[in-house]
Amino acid sequence: MTEVEAAGRIWPAPAFDVVNVWFAEVYDPTIHLVIEVDGHLDRAALRAALGDTVLAAPVLRCRYVERHDRGYWEELPLSSVDMAFSFSEEPFAPDEGTYALPVIDAFAGPQIRLSLFRDRRAHADTLVLSIHHAAVDANGLFQTAVLLAECYRERVEGREPDIHPLWEERGTEGIRAGFTDEECARAYADESAFAESWGFPCQSLSRSMPRWARLDIPAERFIVLRKYARERGATLNDLLLAAYFAALLDATANEDLYGMDLGLLGTLDLRRYLRCIPPRSICNLSVGYELRLSAEKQDGLEDILSRVAHIMQEKKASHVGLGTVVFYEKTYLAGISEGVAPLFAAMRETYAGEWLKNPILTNTGVIPSAVASYFRGEEGGPVTVRHVWCPAPATYPPGSILLASTFEGHMTLSTSFCSGHDPDAVSRMMERLDAILPGSGR
Repeated sequence: MTEVEAAGRIWPAPAFDVVNVWFAEVYDPTIHLVIEVDGHLDRAALRAALGDTVLAAPVLRCRYVERHDRGYWEELPLSSVDMAFSFSEEPFAPDEGTYALPVIDAFAGPQIRLSLFRDRRAHADTLVLSIHHAAVDANGLFQTAVLLAECYRERVEGREPDIHPLWEERGTEGIRAGFTDEECARAYADESAFAESWGFPCQSLSRSMPRWARLDIPAERFIVLRKYARERGATLNDLLLAAYFAALLDATANEDLYGMDLGLLGTLDLRRYLRCIPPRSICNLSVGYELRLSAEKQDGLEDILSRVAHIMQEKKASHVGLGTVVFYEKTYLAGISEGVAPLFAAMRETYAGEWLKNPILTNTGVIPSAVASYFRGEEGGPVTVRHVWCPAPATYPPGSILLASTFEGHMTLSTSFCSGHDPDAVSRMMERLDAILPGSGR
């Protein structure tokens, strides 16, 4: 395939992609995977592997365009990958504010960035893979990372990977096909009635200077968490939702929130509703859902967990997420100017006028071990992947997001905050989360 043949093709963007482009109005829809490595990776092999990856998955080198009130993906030349790779001699330390994670402009493209940070003193590298959420969800991010690692191994061995470009099936038609019109209508009625009911403590609505806070859950404590949830008829995700809710209530230092009906958002992968899941699915099929929760000040974790588990059981029985699929499709059916743009204008008005934005928990689940299959580095020397995790997307005030990712039994919880957030409240929230979750040494 020549440079000319690999550029200029255009595909319609489905509703999920379009909506996630427009989410840039309220948060940064760039998602990241951080791979911490002992040793130095081969820079030339990485750059070449990135080119292989965007050739195999064309959406990654596209730009998003809007024409005649509709959204499209338009392929860029293969040379566009040159701007997608960066190298720094500075160690990676986002929690110290020394580096801003990439912010991808979907309209400019490409939708992917690969950043390599080198710490020569520690003889260590950090690889950061960043992709716009309109192009992929967490599952798609991981599948891209696996493809990148596979191509790197070939390149570092001196071979050219056997690439078969594939435009993945995008959109939610396959999900809708598994349900009747009546089921879709009921789900839409249930899920389209959510409302913003609280927000994270903020000093202003400034979006500048995003930073991150991180809580590591080692493997032995992770086992404790899973056992605690299972013994109470709940899932690990239920436990994280309950603990996050309790920690947020404490961090707000607002007594009036106790006893109130409050919104908490979770996310899930809609691939579970596909009749046949394709072997490769580098696309976006994740969606948010809302829980309505309340707690009294004297309530403990078990009390809140019991409510969360009950609500989640009901939601799963009613096909949670299906209603949002219908909502996004109906919104986009009206067009961008009449449907999508007014939706986000209303969101901005609520956030700016009332400082309300329901907190979000995203649990990516287990990161596949294949994302870490980097075994050789510079001059063929050995390298070892120490840890892999996902930083939370940069969320603007008054929002709050907690992202959970797990690699080889080690869970990482991260949250982002901007200059407008109250940093003391962020610290309180993370400290309380650590104390509330079982197995804490506190």
